[in-house]
Amino acid sequence: QQFGDFGRGGKRFHGDLFTISFTSLSSFHGAVVVSKKVSKSAVTRNTIRRRIYAQLYQAKKTGKTGVFVVMVKPEAAKVSKQVFKDSLLELIGRIPKPA
Repeated sequence: QQFGDFGRGGKRFHGDLFTISFTSLSSFHGAVVVSKKVSKSAVTRNTIRRRIYAQLYQAKKTGKTGVFVVMVKPEAAKVSKQVFKDSLLELIGRIPKPA
């Protein structure tokens, strides 16, 4: 399957800065979508993308599995690193671990 299929069909978790589309799967996969609406600067969009991938890697190490498609909202480019990280971790924490 393509990531687009997972993004459209998964269970969505909404936060102030992100929306995560989650689909259960026995392995871990992650994708990050940062549109030009978030920032016109590619440098800023790529920085945001790298920060999110770092947090997804930490989630993988804690035993989470499934397909995570993280969609970034425009407000994410305007907040501090700590608020960014806390918001993402809180949203990832709301996703149930596999049984």
